[in-house]
Amino acid sequence: MHEELKGLIVPVLTPFKASGAIDEHAFIRHLEFLAHHGVRRIMVNGTTGEFHSLLAKERKMLLKLARRHFPGFIEYFRALEAESEVPFILYNFPKHSGNPITPEILKAVPHAALKDSAQNLELMELYAAIEILLAGPRIEEAAMMQEEVRAYSSPFSAGGVPLLKQALARMLPDYPVNVRPPLCSRDP
Repeated sequence: MHEELKGLIVPVLTPFKASGAIDEHAFIRHLEFLAHHGVRRIMVNGTTGEFHSLLAKERKMLLKLARRHFPGFIEYFRALEAESEVPFILYNFPKHSGNPITPEILKAVPHAALKDSAQNLELMELYAAIEILLAGPRIEEAAMMQEEVRAYSSPFSAGGVPLLKQALARMLPDYPVNVRPPLCSRDP
């Protein structure tokens, strides 16, 4: 299945411990934070991720962590829904599947109904809210939200990665704000 790359793509920061090692736990917490706030697409190992300071094996490790810990079920469910000849019903049963249907999946995957054996009221509330929004377009509201985003993000553009890490640390306690210098040709 081919998904058009459009919409929000969030470049993920790479957290470093004071020793200079990658803080895997902080990276996973950041991915979970992004997914919890509705982010559907990320970019790992970009400029903001300090790729210039990473060894090839570290870049691969970050990609593997992102694949394992950032929701990938959306594309899977979309592919299933696209091939279905009957109404597509999502079934949330994390006790047996090990993978809960999240609000992000619910928003992103076309479906006719949801069966929730996890008794997740958050999903029901979200589903009802989406139905209300779909009843009438809210373009003006979206434009106002975009202006809020622009106003909030402008102070960070001048501060680069260190300022972004400081801001993230205010939202994710104990997130490391360390940066690592770029690798040189003499580095392993």
